[in-house]
This record gives sequence, structure tokens and C-alpha cells, in this order.
Amino acid sequence: MDEDIVRMFKIKYRREIISTIYIEHLVNDSPSLNHADVGIAMGSGTSVAKEASDIVLLDDAFPSIVTGVKWGRSLYKNIQSFLTFQLTINLVFCLTAVLSPILGIELPFSLAEALYCNLVMDTLAALCLASEPADENVLLDKPRKFDAFIITKKMWENILTMGLLIFVILSLLIWNIGHPGFLPFKTDSTIVFSVFMILSWWNLFNVRVFGKNRSIFHKIGKSKDFLMGSIIILLGTVLIVQLGGDIFKTHPLSLGTWVKILIATSPIIIVRELWFWIKNK
Repeated sequence: MDEDIVRMFKIKYRREIISTIYIEHLVNDSPSLNHADVGIAMGSGTSVAKEASDIVLLDDAFPSIVTGVKWGRSLYKNIQSFLTFQLTINLVFCLTAVLSPILGIELPFSLAEALYCNLVMDTLAALCLASEPADENVLLDKPRKFDAFIITKKMWENILTMGLLIFVILSLLIWNIGHPGFLPFKTDSTIVFSVFMILSWWNLFNVRVFGKNRSIFHKIGKSKDFLMGSIIILLGTVLIVQLGGDIFKTHPLSLGTWVKILIATSPIIIVRELWFWIKNK
């Protein structure tokens, strides 16, 4: 009976998820459980078997294996999403810090702004992405190698592409500070910081579905923690700019300016969404 259940399990998910798993009911052998890649024992099993295993199913239910795999893989993807988001921000910061002195322009980010960005994006963004619910589709992924690096090639491509794009946008704004008239509007350090934060905020929505082949609006209504965190990030940025004063080296921006910044930076998600629909048409 147990062998039939395992056979059905492997057929249903079409992946060799349990090819290296020993289950106590099938092989009642503690050494096998100990040397398996993942040893699973039943809660009603022997003490020796449970001690030798990596996982103990307290409810003695095979479906719990599926649940564990789903949540484990989903959490791993959430961690990858956060790393993609955070490394993109760090790349832009480093490149901007190098560029400004070369252009003979004072670094547009004050220390307080840099600290605020790191604190907010390290904490709230991490909570936003870590709170994403488990995705059933992760069960269709191939098992990753034990020695696989957590940052994949696709992650590097996303980090470099998005990071360089944001960097180019900020470079144009920074150049316009020292060379007024280069752009048809005036820029200063407050504008540069605001644009950078809003671009990163939009990118947060992209990273949420990174590697999942999903629209950015996919089940977003059910991601209440993500929505709450993203709203706090946006409102916090506005408050810092409007009320930062001498501490953050900012000055208040008009409502019209904020609207223009939001609209001008929105192609970050619009282009991604259009590409998603074209690719999946």
C-alpha cells in the first residue's frame, strides 16, 4: 500500500522529488535514514529511526512531504527575490558613489538618506518578500543541486540589467545638476533621491514575481503583508523628503512633482508587464 502511495506521488508531480528520500515505512533501517539525502521518519515510528532521520512526520501523513517541499522551495525563492532586490540597490549605490566624484559633483545622497534606504529596504522589503505565500508551481521545478549557489545566472542578469538601467537614469539627473539645461527640467539631490527610491519601489513589484512567470498583479490582493509594507515604504519616502529638512538634506516637493515622478518611473513595471503578456501570448 505504501509503495502504491509513493508511486502515485511521483507520477502526480512528475519530478523525482523523493528519489533520494528514504521513508521509514518502506525501509525500516536507521543507517539508510541517516545516510539518505533526506531521511523521513513517521511520528509513530521507533525512537532510533526518528533520531536518525532529518524530518519526522508527526501526523504520519505522506501529503505532509508535499507541503514541506512546497514551503521549503517557496521560502528559498523568496530569499532569492530579496537578494535580487537588495543587490540591485547596492549596485546602484556603489556606481553612483563612484560616478559623482568623477563628474565633479557632490554625492547626491546624504548619509542620513543612505542609512534610511538601507534600513527600510533591508527590513520592510525583506518582510514584504518573505511574507509571500507558498506557490504550488514550485513542485514542478527540478530539484536543485546541493552545491548550487543561491544567486543564479538569471538573478545576475536581472540585477545587472535593472541596476544599470536605474544607474543610467540617475546619471542623467546627476549630470543635469552640474550642467543645468542638459535636461528640460531642473534637478537637485532631492529629486535624485526621490527618483531612486520610487524606481526601487516599483522594482519591488517586479521582484515579487521574479522567476515565477507571473503577472505582477497575480494574487496581489492576497499578499496583504506585501501591500502594507510597500505602502509604508512609499509613504515613508514621501515623509522623509517633505519633512527631512537639514537632517536628510531634502526640501519639500509639490504634489505635481510627486505625480510626475511616479508616472515617469512607472515604465519599470509597465515594460516588464508588457513583456510578460507578449511572451505568454
